[in-house]
Amino acid sequence: MRYFRGLLWAGLCLCFPLLAGAADDAYYLFQTGNWFAVRGDLNFETETDYGTRDTRLLGNNAMEQALAFRVAGTSWLSVDLWGAAAIPTSNKNAAESSIKQNYSFAGDVYARLLNQDGQAVNLSLGLGYLQDYNQTSIPRVHVTLDRSWGGFNAAFTALAQIPVSVSRATPNGQPALRYDDVDWIMTVAASYALTDWVRLGGEAELDDMEGFWETDEADGGAKLDIGPTVRFVITKGFSTRLNVGAVLPLTVSQPTSLANVSVPQNRVQATGGLAFTYVF
Repeated sequence: MRYFRGLLWAGLCLCFPLLAGAADDAYYLFQTGNWFAVRGDLNFETETDYGTRDTRLLGNNAMEQALAFRVAGTSWLSVDLWGAAAIPTSNKNAAESSIKQNYSFAGDVYARLLNQDGQAVNLSLGLGYLQDYNQTSIPRVHVTLDRSWGGFNAAFTALAQIPVSVSRATPNGQPALRYDDVDWIMTVAASYALTDWVRLGGEAELDDMEGFWETDEADGGAKLDIGPTVRFVITKGFSTRLNVGAVLPLTVSQPTSLANVSVPQNRVQATGGLAFTYVF
């Protein structure tokens, strides 16, 4: 019943943006650093996530509603500002006791180093900062490689996150939090444009890869998030992206980076984004 209520919540929130709105080359939800423009664009996006994304841990009983503002001023530089709120989906007290604050925010700057028009592939490097729901500061580095062949596109991202200034105080007298020295995340995706307004594909994200060589991995072990993704162009400047996937634990350890969290189990993750892009 708890998971049913959570999925219902997610469904309602995923539908909400359709009543209200990614850059033309932003096909995926888990890939980063692939929004650049020849003339430049301003991109405002809403995103709803049921499950965990990267190290923005939500606990067992919460989902995430996010807003992102992206500026791609040139074909080689873009800036991404992001903020989100955690929303309890079942036991409110349990969800709130597992995090120190109900908001998280991040900022990233991306530079395109290679362009497929001249160097066969697109390669971008991103540097940024994240503060998670435990008030932990997390500098991060993104590397994204992608290429398009007509209507087909494939993308790969490697992400390293380095938690610093970990807040040791925890709610309700829980033991002090412990994070990994580095969180390693790898994502791959591919999609094909069926029509001018529908793109269908799949995404896979390998979270907390350090769980393969660290028996005490702080987020509960390595996990694979995998599932189909679809992008719809609603009208010029408006598009929506949806992904529903299975979250499969590959290794298991006792989580220490979040209070009141049990060992991970198989679960479902649903994510949706809607954006308006203005080209200048």
